[in-house]
Amino acid sequence: GKMFEWDAPYCDPFRRFLCHPGVIPAVTDLVGAGLRLDHAPLCFIHRQGGEGHDLHGGACKADGSWYHELAYEYKKGPYCRLLSVSVALTPTTSPKDGGFIIVPGSHKSNLPTPESMEDCQGEWAEVMHRPVINAGDVLLFTEAATHGTEPWTREQERRVVLYRFSPATCAYGRAYLDRPEYQGLTEAQAAVLQPPHHIRLDRKQVVVGSDGEVEAKLVERDAEKKAFDRSVFGTDFF
Repeated sequence: GKMFEWDAPYCDPFRRFLCHPGVIPAVTDLVGAGLRLDHAPLCFIHRQGGEGHDLHGGACKADGSWYHELAYEYKKGPYCRLLSVSVALTPTTSPKDGGFIIVPGSHKSNLPTPESMEDCQGEWAEVMHRPVINAGDVLLFTEAATHGTEPWTREQERRVVLYRFSPATCAYGRAYLDRPEYQGLTEAQAAVLQPPHHIRLDRKQVVVGSDGEVEAKLVERDAEKKAFDRSVFGTDFF
C-alpha cells in the first residue's frame, strides 16, 4: 500500500490502475457493483534463483470445510468474494521461466488441496497451468482457485503488482484503505477504497462513463429513510 503514498508522479500509475477503464468492467462482472479494494496492493520482485511460493488459496480449507471468505459461486451470474488482479511489469516468456501457476478448475473443488501437492513438484506438476505473460498484461483469478509461484529462472527480474478486490459488502483484510494520508485521489479512486457496506447506503460506485473514463456514481439513500434512521439510531444509517 505504500505505493499510494509516494510523491507524484511515482504514485500515479498505481493509483490510476484502481480505476482503469479496461479493467473495471471485468472486475465489476466478477464481484458486482460497488467493488472495493480489499488488501493493500503488493509489488513482488523475483530475481533469478529466487524461491517460489507453495500452493495456497482454494475453495476448501485444510480440514475440508468451505472457504467462504474466498468463495467463487455462479448463481444467475458469477460472484467472487476475493478477486486477484495481477499486473505484469515484466514478461514471463515461457512456462520454464517459473512464476505464476494455477490449478485449473480448483475453484469448484469440494476437497482440500493434498499436502503432497503444495510444493508443486512430482506428479502434480502436470496439472499446473503456467501462463505466458507479456509486460503490461493483466491476469484476473479468483482466490478460490489453488495457485502459487515457482522459482524464477530468467536473468531478468520478475516484477508484478497485485491488487485484490471484493464485493461491496465483503472484507477479508482488516486494514481499510480510505486513509487520510492518501492525498490527491480522484473521486473514483477514493470510491474504490471505501470500507464495506451495501450499495443502497450511499455507496459510490465506479462505472465507465460515456467518455470512456471511470467515474464515481452515487445512488443516494432516500431522505425519509435517513430521517427514520436518525430518529431510531441517532445516525443517518442503521
